[in-house]
Amino acid sequence: MFDKLPHLHKRYNKYSIRIRVPDEVRSIVGKKEITRSLGTGDPVKAKPIYHEKVREVLNEIEAAKKLIQNAQPTLLPSEMAERLARSHFQEAIYAGEELAHRAHNTDGFVQIDEESKILIDARELHMEVCLDLRDMRAGGESHAASIAETILLENGFPQIVIQPRADLPKSRAKRVRKRVHVDRKSTGYKTLLRLSFQGQIEVWERMRAILEDKVFDEAKSLFGRMVSLPVNPAIQAMSASTPLTSNAVTMPVTGLFDKFMLAHEKKSDRWKKDMETSIKPLMEIVGEHTDANVLTKQNFRDLLAFVRRMPAQIGNNKKRWKGMSLTEIVEAYSVENPDEDNLLHPTTVNKYMGRVSQVMQWAEDEPLIDRNHARGIRIPADEIEDDNKRKPFSNEQLNTLFSTDPFTDPKAENPSIYWASLLSLFHGLRSEEILQLRYDDIQQGEDGITFLDIHKRNGNHLKNKAAKRTVPVHPLMFEMGFQTLVATSKKNAGQQLFSDVERGAEGKFTPAYSRRFSRHLVKIEAKTETTSFHSFRHCFRDAARNCDISDSRTCAIGGWTIEKGVHSTYGDGLSMEQKFIAIKKLEYPKLDLSNIMIIDWSK
Repeated sequence: MFDKLPHLHKRYNKYSIRIRVPDEVRSIVGKKEITRSLGTGDPVKAKPIYHEKVREVLNEIEAAKKLIQNAQPTLLPSEMAERLARSHFQEAIYAGEELAHRAHNTDGFVQIDEESKILIDARELHMEVCLDLRDMRAGGESHAASIAETILLENGFPQIVIQPRADLPKSRAKRVRKRVHVDRKSTGYKTLLRLSFQGQIEVWERMRAILEDKVFDEAKSLFGRMVSLPVNPAIQAMSASTPLTSNAVTMPVTGLFDKFMLAHEKKSDRWKKDMETSIKPLMEIVGEHTDANVLTKQNFRDLLAFVRRMPAQIGNNKKRWKGMSLTEIVEAYSVENPDEDNLLHPTTVNKYMGRVSQVMQWAEDEPLIDRNHARGIRIPADEIEDDNKRKPFSNEQLNTLFSTDPFTDPKAENPSIYWASLLSLFHGLRSEEILQLRYDDIQQGEDGITFLDIHKRNGNHLKNKAAKRTVPVHPLMFEMGFQTLVATSKKNAGQQLFSDVERGAEGKFTPAYSRRFSRHLVKIEAKTETTSFHSFRHCFRDAARNCDISDSRTCAIGGWTIEKGVHSTYGDGLSMEQKFIAIKKLEYPKLDLSNIMIIDWSK
């Protein structure tokens, strides 16, 4: 069958081919995979085009192979060799020491790494390390060459196919080898060989010290203090014995981030501010002008540890932290709060790390750096306690809230709390969606249903595409005096519904309002660590489930995304009548609203 042909894929009712580019020519082709559209979803029409496109792509790959085969070997500068070796062995040292510690501190066998199923105990590991050290010192030229080859492959150097010699026996005549196409007579390659030899010895020496309960002499560390070690004479002859020097800065962290932001200049101001906030701790702990290519996984592990110690809402205490660096802020806060209260939420920490990884992944794809070492560095999901996640208000909290000001006193301060709380609880609206409402956003359809128009006009902000919607007003709102707002909507068209709230520096109402609402909860003794204004949306979701309202209707009213794929864009969505039928079913049986004072908002 046509659909079973190799490389063939069908997406959005159109056929295309995808062919993987061999590793050795990716540097020439510039892609990991080549895709070609067949321009049709008809198998009869697509079949001849398929064969033509496959030949075209395979010819392109073959041409790249010949280009590499006939090309001059890649020159490897000594500075680059030093940088690549440092990056490789700093990670290898970390992995080796971690394995040695696990084996030394465990009675029995340990797994070598997460991917391998091989088990080993401390005694066997110590024996292997000692034998490897002996063999390496006795003559480890071939092993050093193998390590150098691995380092170059990891960093995208092109490969060349080595055809077997004609004089080989038939059993070996078909064996085709590949090797990195680099100038092996260059000083840079010889430097890499020397560092590969010395670096591997340091890895094993450090492991042996741990297994023998000794302390490794850091003064001898090649990749710690950058001091050369004595080397095997055979390796020494490959390159002049020159100590490692600090790298020339080829891509400073600050320059890399500037390029990233320039490439994403069309993003929103909020997105840009989030990226700047997240990259700032990295610049703080490694230095703005540090070459991004020398950063290792350990640097990003250190970054994760640093961000986990950062106090929450630093930006909201600018006067308190004025003139202090992030490091000084973290240290000062640690002294003031030894119990580590009010630190960044683990989910927020992972957002920081995710944005840093996004920058590094972009740099790797460009490519401006060799590898994204920030990938996967985050707090594991199983370490984020459910107790730290946002939760709905309890019935007791809700009854406390609605039995105190401003719900019992029409002249109380913060009138926006009155309607914002009710609208969010019974409609699942986000705080920003409520606070940015204008009088003319209260509308009435031809069917007589009053609804709220949630849109992005007039500088409004929406969280996602699903947030743009129309929400029918719950009938209970009219018992609370909502009709007085409707009555004044024509007279005050274009004006903001809640005059007691203002947009902040970012053009949003939510940051300042969330703090005000939290202070109100503290004042009425209804605040907990896991509840905030957003807890109303959790209450709404639970109430919808308990009232047997389907997910599709709940999401249409609350602005959640439920459908994915092309089919989700079909049609006009759920009708206003169906949404109104659903929202009428929503109720809170244990909620007491009898103490609420009905306010005439038209006065």
